[in-house]
Amino acid sequence: MKKILRLKVVVLDDERAPLLKMQQLIKSRPELLLVKSSTNPEHILELIEVADIQILFVDMEMEAMHGLEVIRRVKGKVHVICCTAYNNFAAEIMELGVAHYLLKPISEQKFNQAVDRVLVDIGRMESLEPDRRNVPLDILETIGLRMPGKNKCLYVSLGDIEYIQAADRISRVYHTDDGSGQENSGFTDVAFTITELEQLLPAGHFIRVHKGFMVSVNRIRKYTVSDGILLRGSSRKEYIPVGNKYKTGLENRLRLLERFKKQYHGE
Repeated sequence: MKKILRLKVVVLDDERAPLLKMQQLIKSRPELLLVKSSTNPEHILELIEVADIQILFVDMEMEAMHGLEVIRRVKGKVHVICCTAYNNFAAEIMELGVAHYLLKPISEQKFNQAVDRVLVDIGRMESLEPDRRNVPLDILETIGLRMPGKNKCLYVSLGDIEYIQAADRISRVYHTDDGSGQENSGFTDVAFTITELEQLLPAGHFIRVHKGFMVSVNRIRKYTVSDGILLRGSSRKEYIPVGNKYKTGLENRLRLLERFKKQYHGE
């Protein structure tokens, strides 16, 4: 069975109706795992300390504890998305380093946009951690990428992604047809720009080679300066172009990969 990467989420609001609404929205996103929704700030704060929570949705005006105090106490521990009926706290929230702000009533579109931005932020931070950049490829590791204009996701194993091509404010993900019945078998449009995917996908497995292309490092079969990249196990037979600003990074990665093969496989 494929293992879908999911981020642990908690919700804090002192009113039941917004809690129920947020539960429904969170359950619509396969990347999110709702651990707890509560009207009690102390319960949520304790959970954040012990349960490796990644995202906190928090109301601002609560009787037991103001949302700003909650944010101060969790600063640096979780990604925060503020939820409020009043646009009175923008300055204070910015000072606390919170970039995501939802006005009630929260629409599905605004919710999805905020979640997408947090996913990109998390991907960017993890890609900067050296230990995560060279994690061996796990073909069972599956991600969900939201499709544009639909309440649907592409579920795809990292090992099945061949390459990604930029389009107008979206990206086209070319992937191995695994018989899952995805629309447009072989490729799927997703609601992320190629720059966002560059930050979201693990840098140990994917590399940007052109303003319009990313490729799976594991699928690079041949590279020449004049022609570009040929992929193995792909329906694309043409070379993928390599932009001048990306050549050095690509060549360094290929040299590193070649040293890895010689060291661990005796090639």
